[in-house]
Amino acid sequence: MTNERREKFDGQTINQVITGYLDELKSDGIAFAGIIDEGRRGFEFSGEELIDFVRDCLTAMIEAGAKPVEGGGGTRYTWIEQPQYGSTTKEIVDNVIAEWLAKGDPDHGGLWFASPQFQHIGRPEG
Repeated sequence: MTNERREKFDGQTINQVITGYLDELKSDGIAFAGIIDEGRRGFEFSGEELIDFVRDCLTAMIEAGAKPVEGGGGTRYTWIEQPQYGSTTKEIVDNVIAEWLAKGDPDHGGLWFASPQFQHIGRPEG
């Protein structure tokens, strides 16, 4: 994917947007739905371009230590890890994208990505 394209609202490149996500992971989680929105609205991607953008963002975040999570409301954790997506970067990215393509766009309350070194993440009970 070329990194020359600029986001239409603030002119950031794809690499700058990804760097921003990596910085944000130090204090908060990143909504999967927000990544899709950024690609679709900010860069006006669709089809394979949108999938490639999402893949690049997820890969960078997971390689930086982020885990797929959902909100930990009602538990002692901020986030609850979602291990069903796999354990390697490729597995997680492929499974998250496959689920998105099969089920449609997620809402902002669903899947997020957070870094255990900065966020309070628990494992699912059971």
